[in-house]
Amino acid sequence: ETQKLTQAGSELKKQLINELTQAKDTLAQSLKPQIQGVTKFLGIYVYGRQSFFKNESNEFRELFEFANMTLENNKSYIVQFTMPYEISTNGLYSESMGEMVLCLKANNKAYPILNSFYQNKTSLLGSGSKVIGTYKVNSPFKTPSDEADYKIALFARRHKDLWVNVNYTSNKEGFEVNFLNNAKFANLTTQSIPTTYNNDWVFYKHSQAIVYEILE
Repeated sequence: ETQKLTQAGSELKKQLINELTQAKDTLAQSLKPQIQGVTKFLGIYVYGRQSFFKNESNEFRELFEFANMTLENNKSYIVQFTMPYEISTNGLYSESMGEMVLCLKANNKAYPILNSFYQNKTSLLGSGSKVIGTYKVNSPFKTPSDEADYKIALFARRHKDLWVNVNYTSNKEGFEVNFLNNAKFANLTTQSIPTTYNNDWVFYKHSQAIVYEILE
């Protein structure tokens, strides 16, 4: 009889230990930070100079690269990009309205980011059959598995006169940051913010890219 009581007590002890262990694991899992799908800010790139390009061929040519950001292989990212532009066309339904796409670059290879492709087809033509708009991208993508230092660059083709960051002034380079830091704001004293994410210049209009890494 004593042996039966000892055995029953031992089994009850094991059951309690198992239940406590399971409860502990469940609690630890619920308290564990869920980082999957969380984004990590990688960097910002600003291109502000008023620039002219012409490329009526079927070959995509690079306009500019996000120079200060390098991506790693086999990782997921999100790129948010805006660029004001003006394109001269041959009129409605012509092939000269232009196409744009962001690509990864590495080792003399281009990898189009497919959901960043944009074709400037529109019936809203301004004076002189011009298209005036903003190219906007908010694209998630994954880098190739090949180990390399990947850069993002903007490419375009099938366009006549393409002006990027067109500001309709003779100033093509922008202003130093004191242009705004020394400006007067009514009833307030102007102060400068930390320069961590500032660009070196202030522009009438500018193209801007922000890249995030998706933590998996």
